[in-house]
Amino acid sequence: MSLPQELIDSILDEVNDFASLKSCSLVASSFRYPSQRILYRCVRLQDNYGAIRTLLQDSPHIASYITILHISFATSDGRPVDTESLERILESPRLTNVRRCILKQGQWGELAELFPALIRFLSGQKLHELRFFLISGIPGVYFLQFLVLAPKLSFIAMAVEPTAGDIPPPPSFEKMPREMSLAMLCETVCELLLRPEGLPYIANLQALAITRMCRNLEFYGLRLISSVRNNLQHLHLTDPVDMPDPLPSFPALVRLTLDVGRPHLEWPWEYISTLLAPTASPHLQQFIFIVTYWRRADVNLHLQSLVDAALESHPNGPSMVWVITFGRDDKRSHLAQWVSKIQAGMPRLHASGRLAIEVRYDDERVARLA
Repeated sequence: MSLPQELIDSILDEVNDFASLKSCSLVASSFRYPSQRILYRCVRLQDNYGAIRTLLQDSPHIASYITILHISFATSDGRPVDTESLERILESPRLTNVRRCILKQGQWGELAELFPALIRFLSGQKLHELRFFLISGIPGVYFLQFLVLAPKLSFIAMAVEPTAGDIPPPPSFEKMPREMSLAMLCETVCELLLRPEGLPYIANLQALAITRMCRNLEFYGLRLISSVRNNLQHLHLTDPVDMPDPLPSFPALVRLTLDVGRPHLEWPWEYISTLLAPTASPHLQQFIFIVTYWRRADVNLHLQSLVDAALESHPNGPSMVWVITFGRDDKRSHLAQWVSKIQAGMPRLHASGRLAIEVRYDDERVARLA
């Protein structure tokens, strides 16, 4: 008696072991195809361009299983990238279901000849997200063409050269990105986006995340926030230090997230409480505060009370979520003490049921991010 295909699919969805899935992909078709769908859901291209090219030529159906594609333009041993194989991969007729693409580790000199093939490929996908990591030297006129290819864009250590040549026409409204994340050495990206030719590409931003890694990024990041604040619904700031003065208002902001890393007594509670005021964020629904536990730090009850009062008096009734990361060796009794102090420092929110505390542990967090 054969098992129903739905049952086989459900069983294989719970298998996280690569070797077991590989074995299943070598047996009957009822196991082979769903196993391959899981195995090749995410494909990383770096030293294996030739092997993946051969795989997609011999088994073209596998291309349709790929939904996450990493493309590295630097090999692990320093050899030149096999650009011919990469172009053949990008031209695979059934490679049409990529939803997240990550482009990483490349100089424009290495990418220039691949640019037309990359744009054709990315334009043919229904991307949800396009990420850039350690990419440098892209001329602004080419960089702008990437900005209309996905609603969510992420940049880490991205460097753009000054704009030269014919500027592409401004994007149509439906092509404008809606989410953007910037971190680590993205000053030139911010600078281009704030120029007249770049502003149309951020006119519809509804979610923005900025990680402060250097003073220049902080400077450009704050200018970027001010430029998009009217439409911004979600703002995520990591390690915020210097804040603009006077403070801009956010007429559409729904959720504010602050990730301050390790706790300090100098948490910017005064700034936070001002930002949470109804005059600054009239539509606010949630404030998320992310912190990593540190046993030598304490919770400042007086400063917490400023935020407690600001949220309690807000006519929209926003809630607050503390997200606390604990290490493997941190004692659980310390967690209980922190929870008690947080609740004591925010009695109004706690009493009204609008205070939540989420705990993460390092081992679980690493597993989720892997």
